[in-house]
Amino acid sequence: MLLCTGIFFSHCGENSPVVPVDPCADKTPVMARFIVYENVSASLFAADTVLQYNGIVFEADENYTMYEWIVGDRENLLMLSATF
Repeated sequence: MLLCTGIFFSHCGENSPVVPVDPCADKTPVMARFIVYENVSASLFAADTVLQYNGIVFEADENYTMYEWIVGDRENLLMLSATF
């Protein structure tokens, strides 16, 4: 019983620092650029803020074979995909 109590209070690993593991350490960062256009009266205007009832168009600056945009938060999520 005394031996179990000593092991329980021995503070194992107190001198060992906890090093967090970065899951992206060996990955190449993505630098995707795109423009959001707002559709107003059949015309497209580059916009950083879109009004609630106007349509929007996403245009990517890079030439990839597939794009996926996730717009919104957990309650209001919209996923858009395009494959070329």
